[in-house]
Amino acid sequence: MAMLWNSYLPRRQGQTSMAIQVDSSTARPGFASRKRMSIPDFVPTATMVGLVLLLQTGAIYVAIGLAGGLQAAVTIAVALVALICVVFPNDCALARRSPRLLLAALLAYVVLISVQLALVPASSFDMYIMRVKYAIFAASGILVVANVRSLGSVLMAVRVAVAIAVLCNLADFAVPAVRSLLTSFHPSKALYLGRAAGLFANPNFSAAAIAAGTAVGAVGLRRPLRLGFYAVSLVGIFVTYSRGGILLWLASVMMAEFIPIDVSKGSRLKPIAGLLLGAACAALFVLVAQQFIPALNESLYSLTTEDTRSRLTTLQDGSARERLYLIQYGLAQFGQSPIWGNGVGYGYTWELRAPVHNVYVLMLVEHGLLGALWLAFFIYATFKLPRPIGIWLAAFLLLKGLFNHNVFNELTDALGIVAFWTAALFASEQSGRMR
Repeated sequence: MAMLWNSYLPRRQGQTSMAIQVDSSTARPGFASRKRMSIPDFVPTATMVGLVLLLQTGAIYVAIGLAGGLQAAVTIAVALVALICVVFPNDCALARRSPRLLLAALLAYVVLISVQLALVPASSFDMYIMRVKYAIFAASGILVVANVRSLGSVLMAVRVAVAIAVLCNLADFAVPAVRSLLTSFHPSKALYLGRAAGLFANPNFSAAAIAAGTAVGAVGLRRPLRLGFYAVSLVGIFVTYSRGGILLWLASVMMAEFIPIDVSKGSRLKPIAGLLLGAACAALFVLVAQQFIPALNESLYSLTTEDTRSRLTTLQDGSARERLYLIQYGLAQFGQSPIWGNGVGYGYTWELRAPVHNVYVLMLVEHGLLGALWLAFFIYATFKLPRPIGIWLAAFLLLKGLFNHNVFNELTDALGIVAFWTAALFASEQSGRMR
């Protein structure tokens, strides 16, 4: 008699699963009946759900306030789970291709900053460790997700985490007692009067995390639920008064609606047409929203400050002027060492003691043209993820980098990469294709 072993391979339209026959007469004794060792299904799933709830809500920042060094512990734990997943994989892992190009980009970044740390005296060891943690966490998370059988559970955790983050932001914004409690964990929150951050240490962190969750959480939802999800996330981002966060939310919604996922036919619009149409709708949304901002500011007058209210009505506030100056100063520093850069973390430790809020200038300042080349490679690697999620992630990172320097620092940033990869796998699984 022959024994059938089902192999878990990508299913395309019209393609059935393959089977391998083993002739028991020629097989070694016990070989045909031996089962390949694998990890339990719940291990990678529970790991990812727990990470989403810990990081996407900002709870890790509260935990760090109570017990320092938690980011390192989380990174090591995820790396160990990833190692287990590699040694003892789930059967479902064989059905998915790992994003080798993205993993190679993360490895290349570790090599770049390691060489720079050794050769450039101005490099910061603390920032080096932070960047290495980012790369290890992102790569490990990608490997863990490849072994998650219930990808829908992870996406549901993203939606729940977004809802929790929104509720925390509203409580932080409207309830003084809650804000006082949260400020005791994050003293830096006192710098952002009139702006909610929830469990995060910074309103911009909170807004960016919710915006990323908006794009990922929309995957698999029917239109009425998606629209409700968008509205909830917008409320949570609005009370942060983060201009960048609102733009990222707009980008997430426009990509989800105009470069959508159709599980039977793929995207209904060509990516370029979808991007153009989405950009036009986003511009229209901004024009219409400007008519309501003054009334909203007036209704929230007692909860905000003059500086906070001006963030949504002008680009001439103190924050905008400071950012412009930092960009100009950063470009001048880039000119001092254009090829190799000034060292890991130099954009944080320089004499201004304020980071430039632009990841492109930061790369040039710290890593020179080599860093710019690596950044282009990394964006290309994200773009090569299964469509349209690869387009979503590349566009999200390109936009975020214009006004945010925390793109390769925090574990929450790394989780964003892993979450988009989860959405890509889920979409490919549902549509029966991987390209």
